[in-house]
Amino acid sequence: MSGLLLVRAIELKEKHGGSVDVLHIGSSAADVMIRKALAIGADAAYRIDCVPDSSYEVAKYISDFAKSKSYDLILLGKETIDHNGSETASMVAEFMDYPFISYCNKLELDGTKGEFPEKSKVA
Repeated sequence: MSGLLLVRAIELKEKHGGSVDVLHIGSSAADVMIRKALAIGADAAYRIDCVPDSSYEVAKYISDFAKSKSYDLILLGKETIDHNGSETASMVAEFMDYPFISYCNKLELDGTKGEFPEKSKVA
């Protein structure tokens, strides 16, 4: 779990409304982090109990779950402990048919429009 990403999601919620859900794909060993996310301000937390073999599998779990929730915005961190190939977020976007921004360090929302400033690092 990216603490910075969670804080940014909560800031967006406070400014624009909505809710922040946290999803973990993995074992119950991460339950401490899930509880921490709720304590910081996430509205709900979910865990899909499995041991994924690849970034593809993680992305598939995330996208299938997200489709059931009809999210407007999905934020993912850039690194993971197990599949650190920076592949998961782009695959989730593809599975969801959502636009995708890679390595954006600043995001501004205005209603239904999202923008990242020119100085933002985007790969």
